[in-house]
Amino acid sequence: MKRKPLDNPELLEQCRRIQNLIAETARVRGQLEKDQFAERHHYQLNPTVSLDEIDAVEQEHGVELPEGLVYWLNQVGNGGAGPGTGFGSSILPVKEPPGTVHGPLWKPRPWIVNQASEQLCETMTAQEWEARFSRDDEYQLDPWERSDPRSRNDGTLDLCGMDITYIAHLVVVGPERGKVVYLDYDYDLAPMWPKGSAWFLDWCENWFSELASGYDIYPTWKFMWQQPGDENALIHAYHSAPNEAYRKEVLWSFRKFPSLPEDALCFLRGISDPEQQEFLENLLKKHAGTSENA
Repeated sequence: MKRKPLDNPELLEQCRRIQNLIAETARVRGQLEKDQFAERHHYQLNPTVSLDEIDAVEQEHGVELPEGLVYWLNQVGNGGAGPGTGFGSSILPVKEPPGTVHGPLWKPRPWIVNQASEQLCETMTAQEWEARFSRDDEYQLDPWERSDPRSRNDGTLDLCGMDITYIAHLVVVGPERGKVVYLDYDYDLAPMWPKGSAWFLDWCENWFSELASGYDIYPTWKFMWQQPGDENALIHAYHSAPNEAYRKEVLWSFRKFPSLPEDALCFLRGISDPEQQEFLENLLKKHAGTSENA
């Protein structure tokens, strides 16, 4: 069946925002003496692909791609610039036209999507995941000698590197379909879900919003833990955090700002938490005399 034209106005507008953010990021980061992200893809996007090409790949591999990825492929690009190390290779396995951007270690993606991963069928705390899936008695073994861990990334497509051992995956099968998840390829740690929003287009938009705003998200592992958004977004996230661990990570996220307005400094001064006192004192000392309202 021929795919209908993409007509979701919100997603079309989001794709346009992301394209503008990528251009703005290139402008902002172009002023730096060295930009580790530009070295990988120069903020260039690979050509988009047609809906017919997307349909052909889905039929060949027996998979239905999440809506957000379909919009990205058709409206933004089939690889190139992206979060983390970037979508250095084409996301969709199609014949590539001239101008396709490849990373230095590019290789074709293995398009294997199996059944839904039991470990990714619900979002769990690290403690809940460890209680159900960790194998402490095997941690002394070499990773290649441990039990077959492929069930962790069944039903996903790998997108990009996020850290030395973390890869960002897009969940394609199961109840969390359409969301991005970070998986440790050493299989030692629980899956991590992006802050702010795990939905694919939101995740991409948050990445480039942070970079275009001049926030510090290098090395890339910082983005995995940091709360996206400006100072007001972080203050709101702190007050609405579901648990103490999340609140600590929101506070830690304030380190990404090159400067802070006075109302954000007042918020930080008003936090009474003995465990975070040293961190808060160092953070306030860093921003002493740098208030945007000074």
